[in-house]
Amino acid sequence: IAIATAKQPAGHMSRKQMIDDLKVVSTALGDKKQLVDRVIQALEDEEAAAAETGVEPSHANPANETDKEGGDTEEFVEDSDE
Repeated sequence: IAIATAKQPAGHMSRKQMIDDLKVVSTALGDKKQLVDRVIQALEDEEAAAAETGVEPSHANPANETDKEGGDTEEFVEDSDE
């Protein structure tokens, strides 16, 4: 993660600047964790619903349909504020 506020070499940073930079990194990591937690929750909800109904959860790429590169995964790209 790039820290936009880190302009001085690491050996010459003030304690206040280090604290500020660490807060920025902590916030960024927290945001990423929330995204991952949301995906986990959605997948768990699908699994629970499938177990109740006996119907398999839906998939974006069924086993017989893969993307143009031959894989069955999708790339997730998040917009950045940086």
